[in-house]
Amino acid sequence: MAPEILESAKEGYDAAPADVFAFGIILFIMIFGTPPFNQASRHDNIFRYMTRKATAHFLFKVHPKTKGLHSEGKIDTDLVDLLT
Repeated sequence: MAPEILESAKEGYDAAPADVFAFGIILFIMIFGTPPFNQASRHDNIFRYMTRKATAHFLFKVHPKTKGLHSEGKIDTDLVDLLT
């Protein structure tokens, strides 16, 4: 579930940002072999990081699948920008 859906459930949502979010999730899974978070909920720490634009890059520092790659500089910054 895209953050736009979660935040505007009562008002409706703009499908374009939700589709871009879904594309990013699919791309993350294709590259790293695992979803970026377990549950689309504010109770999931990694999902919560993803919903905060200011800390979106932080995801790569804390995600179990990417933190080692990130600390070794093995994740291209263009990929990080695209996914965030």
